[in-house]
Amino acid sequence: VQRRELKTRVETLFYAVLAAQKALAIAEDRHAHVSRIAVLTRHRLDAGDIPEVDWMRASAELARCSGDLEQARLTRDALHAQLAVLCGLSGDEMPPCIGTLAPSRSLLPDGADLRQQLRNAPRQAAGTLRASQAEIDAQALRRAALPEPTVRVGLRRERASNTNAVDVSVGIELPLFDRNQGAAAAARARARRLEAAREAAFQEELRQALGLLGEAHAALTKAERIGNEALPKLEEMRQALENALELGGVSLFEVLTAQQEINELGMELLDLELKARLALVDLQALL
Repeated sequence: VQRRELKTRVETLFYAVLAAQKALAIAEDRHAHVSRIAVLTRHRLDAGDIPEVDWMRASAELARCSGDLEQARLTRDALHAQLAVLCGLSGDEMPPCIGTLAPSRSLLPDGADLRQQLRNAPRQAAGTLRASQAEIDAQALRRAALPEPTVRVGLRRERASNTNAVDVSVGIELPLFDRNQGAAAAARARARRLEAAREAAFQEELRQALGLLGEAHAALTKAERIGNEALPKLEEMRQALENALELGGVSLFEVLTAQQEINELGMELLDLELKARLALVDLQALL
């Protein structure tokens, strides 16, 4: 159980670093696009093709992107340093995180087998062991509550037949006032409480597992729609607007709005992929 808890901590932080690296890449891409638009806007302002307010808007957007880029870099560095400490490494020794953020659907367990997998999980095995040990302790106290039997052996001689005989008697005192009775009752009650707590914990973990499984499926479904359909279309639209901006066919506001939509959609996709991955990590910790 402790190994799984430690593994969950490391995996959670690893994928948080991986998501921060991807968020930094998105911020860098956005900054590059806005910088190019700002340069183009400045050229057109100098040529007298656009009003000065467009240049002011492009300059403000570039400053905003620069702040977002620096924030994303600091967030990545902070999470990377935390992961290095958890792994017992210095910041220079810790390499960048490499991997796929969104989990494959094949990694998600089948909902029909979830109950049995939870029954076989280490945490449930630990609860069963505690309940079994409590029952063994209760039985030991019940045996200890019974008084020790006394055995008497005697030798006698039959006068009629002039033969020897052995008499054996066993005596057991009544345990009406044995002080171990209270301890035995408390042990039985403890065993029942542990068994009830184990079953309640199983039902709660089953509820959590089903919720995490549904959360992972829902996040992956939406992420697939955004990554395969919505985001490519917005990328095409942005490229067309940038080409039109160079020719003077659209306004700067339309280009910046398209860029902002792509940035927001890219971050939403990243959040969905991280949500699905962390749900799977938490689910595997239960199993």
